[in-house]
Amino acid sequence: MCQKTIEGTSAFIKTSLRKALESPENDTQYMKLFKLANLGSLAGGITHTLNNILGGILGYAQLLKEELEPSSDQLRQATVIEQAARRASTLISQIQFYAQNQHACKREVDPKTIVADIVAILESAVSKDIVVTVEYAHNGGRVNVDVAAICHALLNISINSLQAMEGEGELKLRTHLITEAETEPEEDQFLMIEISDSGPGMNESEQKEIFEPFYSTRSSQRSAGLGLPIARYIVHEHGGRIDCHSESDVGTTFTVFLPVTECVSFRSDQTEQGQAPTFEKEMIMIVDDEYDLRLLAKRLLEKRGHRVVLADSGQSAIEVFQENADEISVVILDMIMPGVDGKTVYEKLKNIRKKSRFILTSGHPNTKSFQEILDRGEDLFVPKPWDLPKLLEEAEKALNKN
Repeated sequence: MCQKTIEGTSAFIKTSLRKALESPENDTQYMKLFKLANLGSLAGGITHTLNNILGGILGYAQLLKEELEPSSDQLRQATVIEQAARRASTLISQIQFYAQNQHACKREVDPKTIVADIVAILESAVSKDIVVTVEYAHNGGRVNVDVAAICHALLNISINSLQAMEGEGELKLRTHLITEAETEPEEDQFLMIEISDSGPGMNESEQKEIFEPFYSTRSSQRSAGLGLPIARYIVHEHGGRIDCHSESDVGTTFTVFLPVTECVSFRSDQTEQGQAPTFEKEMIMIVDDEYDLRLLAKRLLEKRGHRVVLADSGQSAIEVFQENADEISVVILDMIMPGVDGKTVYEKLKNIRKKSRFILTSGHPNTKSFQEILDRGEDLFVPKPWDLPKLLEEAEKALNKN
């Protein structure tokens, strides 16, 4: 179903482009889309290297904080470095998620996660005179979606709204759950995601045309005219719809409706207060082709009393693991390395010792082979760049499973 959605979206775009070529006045839009596609490929290609660089900055800042005196100037400076690296890594991961080809896969998610990702991108790209606000009122409602596709749709709508405001105003994103009392008994519940701008609005004639391919109320230099049609197609393929309400000189609100799969009210008393996990100090292997990241993780784990062995490639990982197979309890494995790929290494190590637990790590998790491993539910995942407390937490969790 997921792959059908993406293939259908692709077919929709191709059909629109063919129609564009039949009209000479659309040549400019076509060339702009071609340039944007190349730019997206370039942006996606450099994020792996940037994530590794940021991983070193973030990780060593976190280690430094552990050795500094509380309330010292040095601790505050290290915290600023950590926060800046976190912000940069968030931006890079979002650019990568949006720009690269993703393996289509629907999964159940809290829409807050999706909206938060969109807001993170917008806040770093908009003019200082545009205020981005968000309100979550969906009361635990969850949706089953292809996250990459829905992010694409919501970002298209948000960019359209930003362009309408021409550099100043307010963009508001709000989630809301349509309760049973608001719908007919036989209808499903829907999550509403409202995207409102304080722009000039549209008249009735313009509102009738906005979802038509290559239609735009702005000049062709600023808009290709495919954002809203693609957004509507994606939402429709998820069993939802998009409504638009606009008033001249007041603003525009796009409302995305998506079927709700589950509704769970969040309550503070639902969290169980358990004791911290306990485990023996066992051997952990770190497999990563980045020298600084290997040493960073080694230092972190050795400070907690663990024994650590290192491998800098897929082939060396197989060799080191064979030598220490009876002792290695957890493998932290980078899935993208030169030479032997991560999936091949994973399968070989699993065959040598099935009891070993794996923490898979990468800045590119949305590939088919990667997703197939994660779907088994046997192993853990920590994205790059590493957040050291999270890496340590997952390592301890994996050791507890053993």
